[in-house]
Amino acid sequence: MRKLEMTEISEILYRWVNGVKIKAISRSLGVARNTIRSLIRRGLESGLKVGDDSRKVDEISANIRVERYKVKEKEDWSEQKLIIYEGEIKEWLGEENITIKQIWRLISERGVKISESSVRRYINKRILVRKNATIHITTKAGEEGQVDYGNAGLMVDPKTKKLRKAYIFIMTLSHSRMRYVEYVFKQDERSWIQSHINAFNYYGGVPQRIVLDNLKSGVISADIYDPTINKSYAELERYYGFIADPTKVRQPQHKGKIERSVLIVKQQLLAGRKYKDIEEANEKAKAWCRNIIANQVTRTTGKTPKEIYEKEEKAALKYLPKGVFDIPEWEKAKVHRDHHVVFRGNFYSVPTTYIGNEVWVRGGLRVVEIYCNHKIIKSHIREHEKGKWVTDVEDYPESVKKFIQKTPEKCLEEAESIGLNTLEVIKEVLSDISNQRLRKAQAILRLREHFSADRLEKACKRAYSYKCYSYKNIKNMLEKGMEAKAIEEEFSIAKLNNPQGSYVRSAQEFSTTMEVHHG
Repeated sequence: MRKLEMTEISEILYRWVNGVKIKAISRSLGVARNTIRSLIRRGLESGLKVGDDSRKVDEISANIRVERYKVKEKEDWSEQKLIIYEGEIKEWLGEENITIKQIWRLISERGVKISESSVRRYINKRILVRKNATIHITTKAGEEGQVDYGNAGLMVDPKTKKLRKAYIFIMTLSHSRMRYVEYVFKQDERSWIQSHINAFNYYGGVPQRIVLDNLKSGVISADIYDPTINKSYAELERYYGFIADPTKVRQPQHKGKIERSVLIVKQQLLAGRKYKDIEEANEKAKAWCRNIIANQVTRTTGKTPKEIYEKEEKAALKYLPKGVFDIPEWEKAKVHRDHHVVFRGNFYSVPTTYIGNEVWVRGGLRVVEIYCNHKIIKSHIREHEKGKWVTDVEDYPESVKKFIQKTPEKCLEEAESIGLNTLEVIKEVLSDISNQRLRKAQAILRLREHFSADRLEKACKRAYSYKCYSYKNIKNMLEKGMEAKAIEEEFSIAKLNNPQGSYVRSAQEFSTTMEVHHG
C-alpha cells in the first residue's frame, strides 16, 4: 500500500469539505475510493465537517497521517527494482511498436531479475498509458477553467533589451470559451501563480475547478497516480476557493479546449508578427482576447464566447476574495548548529530544540514562517537583501542569551553593582579600540559566577592598581587566590593621579599561557 503524503491527505479532505464527491476526488487525484472513504471517516471522528476552513483541514490531516502510518508496511520489492527505470519505461511506452514484453526484455538485459507479470503490473499501476478516444464534454457555466503554457519563441526583455525565451500562459473558461492570454519569461512557481491571479482579475471571478497540465510549477510530481499539489499552488487554490485538477500524463485530449487554444494563439498572435518587446506583445494579446477571439462565433455553440460569458458564465463564477494574495515561496531547510536556517540567501533563527531537524520555510513578501511537522514554530520579518542575519535572542538557551544580551551599557550597570573597582576596570576595557572589547568585558564579568562578586571586586582593585586589565590576568589572580593579597603601597582610585611607584610588581606577574574561554 502506497503511503500518502500529508499534502495528499489534506487535498483529499479539502475537496471533500468543499463539496466534491468521492468519485470525482478519486478520478482527479488517482486515489482509491476506499482509501478516500477511510480518510473521511477518520476526519469525521476528529471533528471534521463540510465547510471547515483549510487550517482545520491541515491540522486534522497531519494527525491522520501520524496515526495511519504508525506501523511501517513492507515495501514492494518488485516496485523498488523498477522505480529507477521509470523514466526510461515512460519513454519506451511513447515509441511505436513497443510492447510490455519488449520492455521486460530491455530491463532484463540490464541484469534485473524480475518477471514479465511484475513489469506489467508496475506499468498498469504506476504509469498506465492508454489510448483513450477523444469525446466532447459539455461543462456548466463557472464550473471549469483550463490552463497551460506554450512556447512563444524569443521576445525582447524591456529591462535588458536582450532576447529571452518566452512562454504563453493561457486560461480558457470551458463553458463560454473566453480566453485570457499572457506572455511570461519564466515557468516557475511565482510566475505560474501570478498568471492565475491576473486571469482571475481579468474574468472578474474564479471557476470552481482549474484543469492544469502536469508542469513542475503546478504539480510537483508528474506521476499519473500521484499528483502531489505544490505547497504554494495549494495556498492559491484555497485562497481563491477553486479545486486544482491535474490532467493525465500523455493524454492531451483530456484538455482539448486548451490544446486548441495554444495552437490558435500561435497562429493568430505569433505567426508572421514581430513585437518591440514582451510588453507590447501582452498589450496586443489582451486586445485580441477582448475584441477579436471573444467575438468570433464558435462552431459548437453557434454563439460568441463574449455573449455566453456575459449572459451565463460571469454570474456563475466565484467572487474574487478581498485583499491581495501574498505569493509564498516554500523551501526545505535544515536547522544548523548556529540556530539558523538559510532561506533565499538570508539566515533566520529557530529555537534550540529544533537544531538538526528538517523544516519547511515559507517566505511571503513581508514575513518568513518556519514549520516543523506541519506546525509553525517561528516567524520573522523577511529580509530581501541577501546576507542578512535575522536573529531572535529568545531562540537561544538561557546561558547563551544572557551572554548575548550584554551591551556596553549593560556591562557597566553590572560592573557598578559589583563595585567601584570593577566598574573602573570595565570602563578601561570598553575604551579599548579593539573590536573584541565587548567580549572581553563580558568575559571578566562572568568570572563572578565562578569566584563570587566580592572576590572579583578585590581582583579588579588589584588589577586596577597595576593597570593590568586583561581577562587572563584577573582570572589567574582569582585561581591562585592572590586577589586578597595586600597591595604594597596604600592605594585608592582617588590617588592614581601620580602613577609613579604604582608598579611594585611586573604587569606580567599574573600572565599565563591560558587561552581566553567565553563559555
